[in-house]
Amino acid sequence: MNSPERQFAEIAAALERRRQTHKLDYYQPYLYQLAFHNALGYQTLKPASQRALMAANQVGKTTCAAMEAAIHATGRYPPWWNGNKITRANVGLVGGLTNESVRDVCQKELFGDPSDDKQLGYGTVPIDAIGKITRKAGVPNAIDSVMVKNVFGGWSKMNF
Repeated sequence: MNSPERQFAEIAAALERRRQTHKLDYYQPYLYQLAFHNALGYQTLKPASQRALMAANQVGKTTCAAMEAAIHATGRYPPWWNGNKITRANVGLVGGLTNESVRDVCQKELFGDPSDDKQLGYGTVPIDAIGKITRKAGVPNAIDSVMVKNVFGGWSKMNF
């Protein structure tokens, strides 16, 4: 029989795993991240169609961008979201300077550590939304594309 302490520890571990595999559900943007997500267009009260995220090092730019990519791919818009919404499955492109930097930074932030298959689902895209993964030829542990379940129906595709 399980002691109350053991049951508590098991529940705590399950909750922690959920926090790690469903980061999007727990995302609380900093003020500047919130301003970026909900930016208005130049001389208009409509959501901006183009934005740039520029800030100091190590302040959350990559997380902010990865959360936005996950939000659009999954269609899981948080209550505070005032920006444009894509209300259907869609196709996104994630890029960087090299295949390796895309793998080590972008792919890791979105899906978890690329060098450890057990870490798949520990990024900003919730584990229950990750579908078919196509690997990139010639680049170890790199992803070419991922299908992401969209709440509006169908599968969004993230290309790297």
